[in-house]
Amino acid sequence: AVTLVARCQESDAPFPFAPLVEALSLSRPRQADLTPLTGALRGLLPDLADLLPPAPPPADDPRAGRHRVL
Repeated sequence: AVTLVARCQESDAPFPFAPLVEALSLSRPRQADLTPLTGALRGLLPDLADLLPPAPPPADDPRAGRHRVL
């Protein structure tokens, strides 16, 4: 199991994924340590795409695609 740690800092600029970007950037987990579904974050976190597994195929149902990200 992999445990990631990050901080939520106060900011005037909206950056909702800042803690996730920080956690992945600092820990630099191996792709093998991440669940394949984390590849769904590639589109949201392009700066970290090299850390993430390949994106899963598009979901047939838009709700399922949203669920992958959330």
